[in-house]
Amino acid sequence: MANAPIPKARVFHVETQLHMQARASGGVSRAQAVKAASMEVDKLKPAFDEWLGQEIALLVEAVERAKQGAPCGDWLDVAMIHCRQLHDVGGTMGCELVTLVADLLYKTFEGVAGGAECRLDTIVCYVDALQLVSKDDYRAIGPDQTPDLVAGLRKMAEHVNGVAM
Repeated sequence: MANAPIPKARVFHVETQLHMQARASGGVSRAQAVKAASMEVDKLKPAFDEWLGQEIALLVEAVERAKQGAPCGDWLDVAMIHCRQLHDVGGTMGCELVTLVADLLYKTFEGVAGGAECRLDTIVCYVDALQLVSKDDYRAIGPDQTPDLVAGLRKMAEHVNGVAM
């Protein structure tokens, strides 16, 4: 049995309804769809400033509860929700640094939720970084334009989480 030939894998493609709709005649071209989506995002940008400020304020509020000694269950889930929203929407709105910092902070929160030590000094540092990169001067800047900031935040994440980021 050990010398039996290994059968070749059979690869087959499944035709889904989405595939059929994508190839159907009519509709709009990819370029038109991207342009329309970009226009919709541009319409949302004025409200984004207010939303961003509110999300960060709610995150700060949750971290303040932690600083006051509240048990993790009282603040961690709320902080994780707002952090994940900052990550997701920041990317859509072109705020790469907001997305990066929120992602690193979220991973720190995941560690705490998994039983790691709650390092409030690290969490506060990430929140401060989020407040900084949410400012107008930093919104259009990518991580490649702030290598020292990004390297420092990643190093801190590696130290806290024990995993290369």
